Amino acid sequence: MALLTIVLVVLFVIILVAAIAVWYGISLYNSLVDLKNRVDKHYADIETSLQRRNDELDGVIAFAKKAMDQEDIYVELAEAREQANAAETPKEQAEADQQVQQALMDFEMRVEDYPDLDGTSEMFDQIESVKSIEADLQDKRTVYNDIVTRFNTRIEQFPHVIFAQQLGYEEKEHFEAEEEAKDAPDYEERLNVAD
Repeated sequence: MALLTIVLVVLFVIILVAAIAVWYGISLYNSLVDLKNRVDKHYADIETSLQRRNDELDGVIAFAKKAMDQEDIYVELAEAREQANAAETPKEQAEADQQVQQALMDFEMRVEDYPDLDGTSEMFDQIESVKSIEADLQDKRTVYNDIVTRFNTRIEQFPHVIFAQQLGYEEKEHFEAEEEAKDAPDYEERLNVAD
């Protein structure tokens, strides 16, 4: 009888340890899946804002084509928008975004040479909308980079690294601008606008 009790206790302990191990494994797995999905969600948020920005840029370019007979005024902005559309990785997007910002500033300065254009105020409203979206993008990239850092750290930590390797999770890329692009452009300074 005592032997049966000992066997049952040992069996109970083994089952309990196995259940705890399974629960812990499921918990680790779920935390990795949660972080991966959060990274994907924040990246999708950035892509949505990029699409909004591109839609606004389309409006600016369409206005320029209609109102201005000089193609060179808007072609740089159109080319920058196309490069931004073609960017696939966070690094490519950061580089393309810098070119869009530069082209937008150059475009804005050139438009000032045409003060008599009809609809100029509407176009400047669209440019302000693009600038607002750019600020929103900066915030979203900051959040994205934070969650990517957490994800990358987690998949390198033990015991998560075991599950991460089994699931094929790889380090995610941060949004990083080129050195000269790390500061946001100063539109007012470039346009010589006094406060």
